[in-house]
Amino acid sequence: MTWDPRPTEKFGDSWYRNHPQNQPGYVGRRAIRDILERNIETLLDARETLNASAAEAEPVSQELPEEYLAATRRANPRALTWDDIIGNANAVAQIREAIDAAKAQGIQLPHMLLFGPPGMGKTTIAKITATSIGGRFFETTASTLETQQDVFVIFAEMNEARVATGYASTIFVDEIHMLGQARGRLSVDMESIYPLLEDWQFHHSLMGKSFPGRLDGKPQTLTPLTATLPVWPFTCIGATTEPGMLSQAMLRRFLIHIELQPYSEEDIIKILLGSARRMSYAMDEAAGVELAKYARRNPGRCLQLLTSARNRIVAQQGPDGNITEDIAREVIERMGLYPLGLTETDVKVLRVLSDRPKGVGQAEICRAVGISQSQFSGMIEPYLRLLNFVETLSRRVIRPEGLVYLARLGKIDASRPEIRAALAAAEKAGR
Repeated sequence: MTWDPRPTEKFGDSWYRNHPQNQPGYVGRRAIRDILERNIETLLDARETLNASAAEAEPVSQELPEEYLAATRRANPRALTWDDIIGNANAVAQIREAIDAAKAQGIQLPHMLLFGPPGMGKTTIAKITATSIGGRFFETTASTLETQQDVFVIFAEMNEARVATGYASTIFVDEIHMLGQARGRLSVDMESIYPLLEDWQFHHSLMGKSFPGRLDGKPQTLTPLTATLPVWPFTCIGATTEPGMLSQAMLRRFLIHIELQPYSEEDIIKILLGSARRMSYAMDEAAGVELAKYARRNPGRCLQLLTSARNRIVAQQGPDGNITEDIAREVIERMGLYPLGLTETDVKVLRVLSDRPKGVGQAEICRAVGISQSQFSGMIEPYLRLLNFVETLSRRVIRPEGLVYLARLGKIDASRPEIRAALAAAEKAGR
């Protein structure tokens, strides 16, 4: 009796007939591998032909036109060297020490993770770090590294840069906690990122597929002939505002963790005056001090206020106008800012909390004020907690400092017993 492999009794004839291996034109993995091995020379010749055709048919010059360069050429308000960095002295010292140690050992800087609130200067620090290391600087965001093709293209270009310069390249990945969030057959799997960061190997499923890329600064057609891309050692600098969303496995690949703290008001004044100097803006020191009071201890906010003041003085007096203290106050008044840089939405949140002494949940606050939960948790709550106006227990609760702030603005009834007690305590403490 001959054994019949078809499980007709259990599944029926349709299971055997509809199995993919029994369909016309089916080619198994082993057969595909044999075909690639037999035709490897043909594939290489075809790739060279495609690259040559692409180079010959390139319609646009790789040289950027002078008009474009002139339009994009402008002064940079950001710090360009370590000496220009203000604040976060311990973080800067730790990074510079790590760079010196890497150079002394002749190795690339270990991967580094920068985290902190938005606007703390993570991108600026990453660029200065790359300049100190040498080699080329590649900047991207996690949302643009959705597919294996995206990762392959940028690391193939980094390999070329390493050969050309002789130095390890640096890649800066902003919002790195979003890496690996895409879903699809060719999407980036975090399990392929770990060996890339640790073993300098990128495992992919792109073998035999052709896609556009860049090599030697020119468009090329890339066709991986193996399932692994060897990568020259490099330094990855990741930046995130949500370090808690990174897995423990990912955190272990970054040997240097740098937390950027909010800046003091004195640091903010120096940052604002330094940015004005680098941008060649004429500004009185008193104007810088006034703007710094409303910058929420955030360098990014500094640049916004400085730009608004510059726009106002240019509109009134022309490009040679000087930003004075009066101009700074006009800008602050027009933007509707309260003392310490709070906005109307911030004050509304404090008023909602003041009416509920036992605390309010985040969703309820957002419904009462008319904002999204992401806006509250990402933009409003961190600064209110920094000022010690709000504390987070099981619910959000306003602190006496927040009640005093509202009372001095005249936004709540100062005759309430808890507010009188908070005001008395503040006067006793000299606040």
